[in-house]
Amino acid sequence: MTPPMTLEVATRLIENGSAAKLTNVQQRTAIHRQQLVQRALGAEAVQQVTDGFHVWLQLPDGWRADVFNAECARLGVYVSEGCSFALNAGDAPEAVRICVSHESQEDRLRQGLEIIAGVLRQKPSGSSMVI
Repeated sequence: MTPPMTLEVATRLIENGSAAKLTNVQQRTAIHRQQLVQRALGAEAVQQVTDGFHVWLQLPDGWRADVFNAECARLGVYVSEGCSFALNAGDAPEAVRICVSHESQEDRLRQGLEIIAGVLRQKPSGSSMVI
């Protein structure tokens, strides 16, 4: 059962039109951020979700997702490996998921995307090591 207070707030937001306005703002923001990703990484590199807050980046040959993730993290940018979203990690593609909703400042998002683009231009340094 939905808590009464939550139901009341949701009802008021819907009835006074605020829910529709907030949804519209979110959709415009998502589309804008998708465009930032495409400009930084190239439209052909990312699998876009039309108005979502994440993209999938298929890694070029030679890159493994764990190595790419580690290099991005070393530079202060956190991405998620594709195996985190697969039922069977062995079936996951060499890809990373980039979330564009967490960073509230657009300049910092752009900076992070530039760092990711720079890592993409590098040659992979090897495989990761688990000890």
